Amino acid sequence: LSGFFSSVVLLVLILDSKTAIAGAANGLELCLRVIIPSLFPFFIVVNILNSALLGLHIPGLRAICHILRFPEGGESLLLLGLIGGYPVGAQLVADNWKSGQLSHRTAQILLGYCNNAGPAFIFGVTAALFSSVTIPLVLWLLHIFSALMTGFLLPRPANERIHIANTPAVSLVSTLNKTVYTCASICGWVILFKVLLSYLNKLLSGIVTQAALVHICGILELSNALLSLTAISSESERFILCAAFLSFGGLCVLMQTTSVTGPLGLGCYIPGKLMQTSVTILAASILVYFLYPQSAAINLPRTVLCIVILFFARKYAEKSCGNSLGSAV
Repeated sequence: LSGFFSSVVLLVLILDSKTAIAGAANGLELCLRVIIPSLFPFFIVVNILNSALLGLHIPGLRAICHILRFPEGGESLLLLGLIGGYPVGAQLVADNWKSGQLSHRTAQILLGYCNNAGPAFIFGVTAALFSSVTIPLVLWLLHIFSALMTGFLLPRPANERIHIANTPAVSLVSTLNKTVYTCASICGWVILFKVLLSYLNKLLSGIVTQAALVHICGILELSNALLSLTAISSESERFILCAAFLSFGGLCVLMQTTSVTGPLGLGCYIPGKLMQTSVTILAASILVYFLYPQSAAINLPRTVLCIVILFFARKYAEKSCGNSLGSAV
């Protein structure tokens, strides 16, 4: 089956190579213009901060970590998982699992909410989409809120303590090498998905609406999905979709996460992202009444769908990632 599928793809690439070349060129331009400038310096600082802060108590986060039963001394993992950007949070969790500081079960649970879009990416990409300069800040705060709510709803990890002795300081050289590898992996997946999107746009153009293409793009790849939101005329709807795309991340971020977690696997990542996206859409649907009072309206089918997804994703996380969620509510 894989051989047949590969042969079909190869035939398409031969017969219509211009679409593939254009998609790859656009993906490379996106990486050079947006992704690398916004993420590369941020990733370096995040990796150094993780080495410096891991095992230390951060007073402002201790109360939140206590509610989430986050491993003691791991406040920096939570902090950098919230602001580090995709897929740095997952990489940090996997690194600390490999070094023996997190149990397998705890690391898999943390993958459900400690891998999020970073502020540099959110502010850099979304600022041009909205008339108000405060909207990117609202999106970032909403993103953090939904991640923390997901952590509250997921199974509780074991009450472990991070061992400071197992965290040697990292050198700038090793940090740079890791950052280059991470950025290269991200750009590789972005380019691949951009090629896929180019063929999908060509295939579906005229068959489905522009709004449907935006939703398909949001499922597949985050950066292109956010840029495609200019096709949505209603700014309130654009706000909800932008918040949802940031929380979900798309299949491209899923593949990036898989490439950095290695043998740890995805754990609670998929149910966590489904829960976070549902919480985000529900919260964003309320926020639009304050941000866009003239155009806000209840989308009842979407609201019901989010509640259903939240319920089943929570049940799936309970079954696959941990014990009873009774202590979480």
